[in-house]
Amino acid sequence: MMIATYRLEFLTPCFCAGADQGHAELRAPAIRGHLRSWFRILGGNAVDEKAVFGGVHGNFGEDPDPTKRNVPRASALVVRVTDVSESRARIDLPKDLRFFTSSRGDAALPPGTTCSVRLSLRRALPDHQRQALDRACSAFFRLGALGLRMTRGCGSFSVSDLDLPAFEAWTKTLANIEVRWLAPCRSAYQAMQELEDALKQLRRDSGMSPNTRNAFGFVDGDERQASVVRLRPVRLSDGSFLPVVYHVPGLLGEGCKRLGTRFEEYQWTQ
Repeated sequence: MMIATYRLEFLTPCFCAGADQGHAELRAPAIRGHLRSWFRILGGNAVDEKAVFGGVHGNFGEDPDPTKRNVPRASALVVRVTDVSESRARIDLPKDLRFFTSSRGDAALPPGTTCSVRLSLRRALPDHQRQALDRACSAFFRLGALGLRMTRGCGSFSVSDLDLPAFEAWTKTLANIEVRWLAPCRSAYQAMQELEDALKQLRRDSGMSPNTRNAFGFVDGDERQASVVRLRPVRLSDGSFLPVVYHVPGLLGEGCKRLGTRFEEYQWTQ
């Protein structure tokens, strides 16, 4: 049962090496994992998540027979990546991101690389699960990214199906995240520069050290927490690039709450 086919174009370099660390590749399981994450972020519960994406506990109570509740079930969602066309564009990033990705060598897909992502279902889903999956797909394909340093905008892509007023209206329908942006730019690179400056200012305003538990991520011994403040250049339907920052408060608890007023007080264009 076909859901949709999305034609993606990467706006920033995607550092997505697989088993061969010298070769970048787009993998369907990575995309399915991100869709699952968006499903959870936007309010999907554990029962619906496992029914859509599979798990080791079978039908999760759907069958009244208790002996059938612990049988593993495959994901209902099938993801296929086809027609990958790698660009020959230069891989370039603002200096801070260039520092963090310098050790990755050439294992990256350059901006301009395109591919098709086909989504289908192995089995029919109840309406509420299908609607939750559709919301996750919309969020991923409009605000998505893949690979390393994706919280800082690497591996960003966009389906470019909305103008700015429509994009603003759509963001207001998203549960559990805050979306802000700066003035549209002429290129994804310029948008990344604007986002880098905004991130630096947010860090300064927050007074948070990189070594403390906070919304920008932390490292504490062997424990790590990815940033919940995420940067994205989003290409609008008119061809301009919107520097977007979105914030997922629920992923970090108290650290996010400390950031809250600073995030709201920043001089966003929105």
